[in-house]
Amino acid sequence: MKLIDKCPFCSGRLRISAVRCQDCGSEISGLFSVSALSLLSYEDQRLIEEFILCDGKIKDLAKKIGVSYPTMRLRLDRLIGRLKKLVEEHRSEEVNYILGEVDKGRISPEMASKLIKEL
Repeated sequence: MKLIDKCPFCSGRLRISAVRCQDCGSEISGLFSVSALSLLSYEDQRLIEEFILCDGKIKDLAKKIGVSYPTMRLRLDRLIGRLKKLVEEHRSEEVNYILGEVDKGRISPEMASKLIKEL
């Protein structure tokens, strides 16, 4: 199941604020970030998985999926464009979110600086 990133009620951006151990039930709350890859469509994520499993060989991926090399190259170029855009947007949103947390007094400026450097 793909991680949902939009609220089903208002379409706002969802944030991961807690994780739970499936074995003991322990829960950890905090500020968690996700990779821009997780924001891609399920289809795009699957294509990336297949690409990696084909050792990054476009020719092998095209053959496995049943399309020509030029068609696969075009699909990958478009995917790269979508990912670049998501990475830029995601980083900007994360920085704004972190700075907002500082303004609300939920995290210190030092912690914010550390979090932003990790992006």
